[in-house]
Amino acid sequence: MHFSAIISLTFGLAGIVPAVLAIPQSPGCNSRSSCTSNNECASGVCRNEICVEVGDPESQVHLVKRVLPEKTSDKCAGGDCGASTSGEGGAAGGSQLISEWKLPGFPSHDLSGFNVVHDKFGKQNRKFIKDPAGENTVLQVIYPAGSYAPGAKPVGGTGFMAQPINLKGARVVAFGYDVFFPAGFNFVKGGKLPGMYGGGPETTGRDSKGFFSSRFMFRTGGEGEAHLDVPLDKQVPGFCKIPPKSVCNPSFGASIGRGAWKFPTGEWVTLSQSIALNTVGKNDGSVIVKVNGKVVIEFHEITWITDSSSGFLGLAFETFFGGGSKDWATPIEQHTLYKNFFIQIVDQL
Repeated sequence: MHFSAIISLTFGLAGIVPAVLAIPQSPGCNSRSSCTSNNECASGVCRNEICVEVGDPESQVHLVKRVLPEKTSDKCAGGDCGASTSGEGGAAGGSQLISEWKLPGFPSHDLSGFNVVHDKFGKQNRKFIKDPAGENTVLQVIYPAGSYAPGAKPVGGTGFMAQPINLKGARVVAFGYDVFFPAGFNFVKGGKLPGMYGGGPETTGRDSKGFFSSRFMFRTGGEGEAHLDVPLDKQVPGFCKIPPKSVCNPSFGASIGRGAWKFPTGEWVTLSQSIALNTVGKNDGSVIVKVNGKVVIEFHEITWITDSSSGFLGLAFETFFGGGSKDWATPIEQHTLYKNFFIQIVDQL
């Protein structure tokens, strides 16, 4: 397969420099690519997933646009192709214009690569340190002893909203990052991890009209889940029954697939989600969650939006212990680490 167009803008420390990236043509992936499986096959359409070679993993932020020509086939060759649309995008049929933002590391020791639009809390809890598994700079987020929710004292974790890529008109978006829990990390009762958010043009947070989000969350013992803010009264009955366990709470959102994986400690874990918006009035949206490249949650009957003016907006980087009561608090100071952020527009409206 050949790409019909490859246009790359590379944002370096010295400014904006045109560049052409090396895009692996084979369906396989490597340690510095954002996809993790081989080919995807659905509805008789077979196309390769996107593997982007990042080059210097710390000094550049990449914004890549390219068109994937489709290849019709009775079978998918060279990969694990089933009925499940478990690729990063999960969309089939027709050529797709794809845009991608990447932030592998933090060479400038700040958040400039994110394009922060609302810095919410916990600035004092951010540090930039050497990767314990390498030489690059990563983001460290600190949770002081006794901290649990953003409104409680002491303030634990951090929160900001970022819009590093224009998501207007996107129908399917994939995002992900690597997270590191140090050896011996005490998960207590659980806490929030970053994710994507969207809504209308004036959306600033959870209380805004049309707001939706899909984040990650850890629970006791390191159990993982996807935590969704969606209109619960518009969901199909099976939404709140996604295995192994799901809990829907009108006040706090939907905890889906709780225990679908377990976070290890002392090593990096790659988290990613692919989200397809629904058609307004229909339950045809979806979410696919991967951990270290393996699909752990997949559901295709979600209502994300109820108004055509709503859409994807950006990254909701929020992490803290909680829960809104003291029994969620971390008993000691702890921290997590982050790197290798990406957002992909996989399909347009």
